[in-house]
Amino acid sequence: MRASVKAIIEEVVKDKRKTVRASLMRGLRSSPRDAHHYLKLAAEYTDGKPDANLTVKFDEDELATARDTLSKKLDAILLRLTKPPEE
Repeated sequence: MRASVKAIIEEVVKDKRKTVRASLMRGLRSSPRDAHHYLKLAAEYTDGKPDANLTVKFDEDELATARDTLSKKLDAILLRLTKPPEE
């Protein structure tokens, strides 16, 4: 039986929660050029994907502000992914 990508990600997050969180935080703390990708991914999962025609640009001040507030949103995502299914 082939596993879905979602099932694989859920398994990794469940079994390696600290590793996943550390990797995300390391990416967010990286250079503005690289951190942008992590912020975009996190924003899409927490706030929904922006319209395809919308161009999002971050300057360093916006990036620093986003880093400060994103940790709580990432915790919520990880909690949701690792929460056992309701019966």
